[in-house]
Amino acid sequence: MPPESAYQQWVGSAGQRLAAGDSARDVLVGLLRNGVDPDTAAVAVCVAAGSTHVEAVRRLREFDGLWDMLEAGEEDIAADLLDSHRYFERNAALDSHQQTTLANLQAVLKTIPGVPSGYAVTLYNQLRAGHLTEAFLSLERVDGQRWADNAHFWTAMHRAGQTLTPDRDDVTQAQMRCQERVARS
Repeated sequence: MPPESAYQQWVGSAGQRLAAGDSARDVLVGLLRNGVDPDTAAVAVCVAAGSTHVEAVRRLREFDGLWDMLEAGEEDIAADLLDSHRYFERNAALDSHQQTTLANLQAVLKTIPGVPSGYAVTLYNQLRAGHLTEAFLSLERVDGQRWADNAHFWTAMHRAGQTLTPDRDDVTQAQMRCQERVARS
């Protein structure tokens, strides 16, 4: 870890760029191209985006070894990966309705024996960042194929789907598919 003053300066600089409208991805690439240590740069941008230092460091552990796989000039690849996995997004503050949806989605996960590691990171980050509709759709699409005959899975999915507002066609269709699976079991 660099001296505290340098780290705070990078957090401040990242915060200014984010406030000016730059994406977290672009801010990270800028810090990396300016020679800031990759872990320190990623954490600084994540903190500037609103996460705590402890949370940013913990989430970065999910990407252990990332920097070792990249060569000079590939900073944008790492930034794209972290961004696509919602690394920079702070934990969502959920209202009571959203907390109910989250609890129902977590109940869905208890009906299956496991989630593949790459998919688990994406799913965890969707839930953590409050992207509950995307998590529901992902579970229905991916795990629905894997656990097609799991009645407990479909019952829990149906319950979770009922807490989502069917304001999009894909949500309505997924809710209907869950209801049909429950009816068949």
